[in-house]
Amino acid sequence: MKNLETFLKQLDTLGLNPDDYCIVSSGSLAVRDIRDCSDLDIVCTDKLWFESEQKFPNQKRIISGLCEVITPIENIDFFMFYSQDLKYPRDIQIETADVIDGKRYHNLEVIKYFKKLQSRDKDLIDLELIKQYENQL
Repeated sequence: MKNLETFLKQLDTLGLNPDDYCIVSSGSLAVRDIRDCSDLDIVCTDKLWFESEQKFPNQKRIISGLCEVITPIENIDFFMFYSQDLKYPRDIQIETADVIDGKRYHNLEVIKYFKKLQSRDKDLIDLELIKQYENQL
């Protein structure tokens, strides 16, 4: 997937420890050739979050009281969600991620959980694409 390749190259320029983050949502779909992504969303450990806050202080924003986001490179967002009251808290998302080409990506069960939780139109389309993908396995 063309966008994913571009974003991964940009991500690599940051020199991050791959154990400190997990690529989520559309990036996890793109790496499996389910569909391409238009950005790269990353859930990070506390350690990586605090390092990123120091390194990119002017690139931090708050999204409606739900989370904070740091955008170190255009189209790449690091997320720190306020609530850990989920079936898959941030640390579990990272620990249970599938490692593909040396990077961690949400596994399909986690992707489906969050897509069902949000249930936006685009999430429902993604759930159908995931179902088709799983049927081909």
